[in-house]
Amino acid sequence: MPDETADATADRPPLATIALLTRNSAATIGAVLDAIVAQEFTDYEILVIDSSSTDATIDIVSRFDIRLIVIDPADFGHGRTRNVAAREARGELVVFLTHDSIPRHPGWLTELLAPFADPIVAGAYGRQIPRDDEKPLDKYFFLSLYGDEPRVWRRGNWSAGDNISSNANSVMRTTLLRQHPFHADIIVSEDYEWASRLLELGYEIVYNPAASVTHSHHYTLGTLFKRNFDVGVSYRSIYTTPTSGGFLRKGLGIYWNEIRVLATNRYAHLIPMATLRDVVRLTAISLGRHETWFSTRVKARHLSAQTWYWKARA
Repeated sequence: MPDETADATADRPPLATIALLTRNSAATIGAVLDAIVAQEFTDYEILVIDSSSTDATIDIVSRFDIRLIVIDPADFGHGRTRNVAAREARGELVVFLTHDSIPRHPGWLTELLAPFADPIVAGAYGRQIPRDDEKPLDKYFFLSLYGDEPRVWRRGNWSAGDNISSNANSVMRTTLLRQHPFHADIIVSEDYEWASRLLELGYEIVYNPAASVTHSHHYTLGTLFKRNFDVGVSYRSIYTTPTSGGFLRKGLGIYWNEIRVLATNRYAHLIPMATLRDVVRLTAISLGRHETWFSTRVKARHLSAQTWYWKARA
């Protein structure tokens, strides 16, 4: 007699869709997928949206049980492409990982999805722990930004500059994401903009540090400037009222925490460079918020890390 229960289970959509956006990600994507398939929670599918990689990315992801969508690089956008993932998702929840965010333990997915037992929760995100070989300034900046204390964000308890979401390691309700999609034309910080809207609608966003991944970036002063210039461009579209005071307070708070951590861990000699980096970061955000001062060509060539964004506007 056929096992009808097994057939029904096979046809049932998974609880979660894990969406990975890739572009020439061969160096890291295999480790990300290995960590996903090692999870204790298995009620998921994996959706890879690749921007026409020219390295071995497609060969690597094709070794795993995935659904693959290939798009033209000209069609990519941080918000736009994640909206494609939301439309294609079969799961009730959409998990976003970047191509270099590696789950640290087999319980990562269980921890990331745990807050959704409460229907008021629209999204959740987990901790990002730097690589062991990361340089001290980048390491301690990430540790300052993603602490070890859980947090529930709701309307009224957050302000501009708070770290309320990150699509490097996040999950959202699929129906809400379809009803309230990401800002399709935002340069970066699509996660922050989405979370801010859902919080104002009365939903909650949960930070669960137990859902940890290994993820960090080494920034030179130049790449640090470009990254934060783009953040400032995003903030220009997110905030319609002046928020300079709030950003300055948050920036100073992160700075003092960074200095404390450096001093505690015997890296006091790095405090001058940390100070310079934070000046560069805040200056870049301020200039990004006034990006209309600069020509599109200057922004694409010299100020921004997201050249695709400006080419589309040329």
